[in-house]
Amino acid sequence: MTMQFRRSVPLYRKLRLESRILLVFIPLLILVAGIVLVAVRVTTERYVSEVVLDQSEVMLGEQLADLSDAVARDDRPALDRILDEVLAIGGDLEYLIVLDQAGHPLTHVASAPEMAAALATDLAARSGLPYRSNWGAEAVREDQLVLMIADEPAGTVVVGRGDRLGRRLANRTVLVALAILVVPIVMLLGITRLMIRGAIGPLKELTRVAEEISTGNLDPRIDFGVHVNCWEIKDCQRTDCRAYLNFTEQCWYIDGTPCEGYESRFPQKLAGCRGCEVYQAHRGDEVVQLADAFKHMTNVLKGSRKELVDSSDFQKRLIQNSFDGIIASNEEDVITIFNDVAEILTGYSGEEVIGRLNWQVFFDIDLAKSLDLPLSHEPVRRLRGFSPKESVVRNAAGEWIDVQLAGICLFESGLHLGNVFFFKDMREVKTLRANLIQSERMTAAGRAAASISHSIKNILDGLNGGIYVYKAGLRRGDEEKKTAGWGMIERNTQIIADLVADLLNFAKDRKPEYEPHDPLELVRRVVDDIGLGGDGEVNIQARRVGPVRRVMLDGHAFHQCLGNLIRNAAEAFPTGGPGEVWIEVEVGEGWTRFSVSDNGVGMSPQTIDKIENGMYTTKGSKGTGLGLQVSRKIVNEHRGTMTIESRENVGSSFVIKIPTRELSSEM
Repeated sequence: MTMQFRRSVPLYRKLRLESRILLVFIPLLILVAGIVLVAVRVTTERYVSEVVLDQSEVMLGEQLADLSDAVARDDRPALDRILDEVLAIGGDLEYLIVLDQAGHPLTHVASAPEMAAALATDLAARSGLPYRSNWGAEAVREDQLVLMIADEPAGTVVVGRGDRLGRRLANRTVLVALAILVVPIVMLLGITRLMIRGAIGPLKELTRVAEEISTGNLDPRIDFGVHVNCWEIKDCQRTDCRAYLNFTEQCWYIDGTPCEGYESRFPQKLAGCRGCEVYQAHRGDEVVQLADAFKHMTNVLKGSRKELVDSSDFQKRLIQNSFDGIIASNEEDVITIFNDVAEILTGYSGEEVIGRLNWQVFFDIDLAKSLDLPLSHEPVRRLRGFSPKESVVRNAAGEWIDVQLAGICLFESGLHLGNVFFFKDMREVKTLRANLIQSERMTAAGRAAASISHSIKNILDGLNGGIYVYKAGLRRGDEEKKTAGWGMIERNTQIIADLVADLLNFAKDRKPEYEPHDPLELVRRVVDDIGLGGDGEVNIQARRVGPVRRVMLDGHAFHQCLGNLIRNAAEAFPTGGPGEVWIEVEVGEGWTRFSVSDNGVGMSPQTIDKIENGMYTTKGSKGTGLGLQVSRKIVNEHRGTMTIESRENVGSSFVIKIPTRELSSEM
């Protein structure tokens, strides 16, 4: 577990601005007061020391003659008595030491007993003046006075003066000065606080304005400075000017003012306006200028917000009034847009869906894969999704409704923004389509009936002819005529069987019955079954492209499909031959291809269009066009495609391509 330590906010950051300024000012004030007090103390102490020194010198001056006489007489008791008298009235005197002319100590006296004892011990051990540190007199000021007798030096008096009196007086003076300074310091702090409040008051007001703007209030009260009326200063009567009688914004922020010599649009005009007498008349401190900028900013924001609101309302109306259902979701797949058509089609209301449900509630979850397909490859704005296709949408009752659906997955700078789905109800369209298909089938059935009736008439004529020839041979005992007549009957009977099979396959919807087959073996079996080999006028060749592979398909249905195509190719020669028919089979990755080609008379583009759009035959009375339609139907049932390529007098090629099914999944 990782522990995270939060950095503490410095105390001064928590204070208000005026408190911060005072926090800086108070140490400066304390520093100045401290300097003043130190100066007072030093001056007082120095002054008192000088006064005491003068008094000591005057007092000692009166005793110097007596000391000189006592030194000359070497009268120790007199010396001690005089020194005691001087020390008793000396104020700050710490000690007195009398030296003879040679510098030897004669006697001494000290104010403190400890100092006197230490001094006596040290003087007894030395012949001269000892070090002051030996008796604790380092901080004592020491002076030497010469004793004179008849203008000749007789000895020296060493005077040690302390500063006790000076310190006491200096401390008292500092206390008095401090008491005197407290009142002006407090007054100065109060005045300073008021001045700081007055100085930062506009900043606090601008802070309030900024907070109101941040909360969405674009009409805050801003009371700074005095509005300058440009029309009064310039005596302008251009009532069509946007700045005329405009008390909410200064003229240099307004676009389209007709001032001569100035750019009319902001901010380009600002450079010229700064030299105008109107701008100069208004020019105040920086806070006033900042307040003017705030006013202009709020006006610009209000205009921008109005444009955004109008644009948003227009987009909402477009979405709500769209003929298509529109469902949009955010990056977390939560629905954010659900228009009126979507409500009508699904039975949900916007309140039930927006912000509550995901788009997967309405669409197949597999659409997520389609949404990841690229629709646009722009470097910044990636667009992914799928084009309109038939799909379904789920309604409130859990039913699936047929729709035409398109989806877009939006990206911006590499970030997923959300998904948008557009769909329209296809139920009526599908009904109309089914009716149209039924109508086309009826029409085609009518055409087919006419063609089939004509074909049946031809078949009946052939049968009647065969019966006539057979009976004639029977009456005459002519075996050759009997055989010829019976052959005619058999051929026309087979034609009837093929016609009935085509009609049944064309009219009946069926699912392929998949079984494993070798495509080339299936082609060879078809060629053998329809009686077309390589010994006649038409040479048929079948070959494989690629390795031998078995595929899953409906062998019976494809037998009929390929039989129709191969028979048509063999009959594509005006005189029955000679000609060539090539059949190729190829199994690739995921697909199987059959190709039936000939070098017959070929077809024009107009003929190909007629063949692809309905039952049409180029065989005249010998065909119905039904066989090709049956072949196309079988290919469609295998989810494949059939294409036709042909050139007149060159030949034709019919190519079938179906998806390959895995053997393991079907066996």
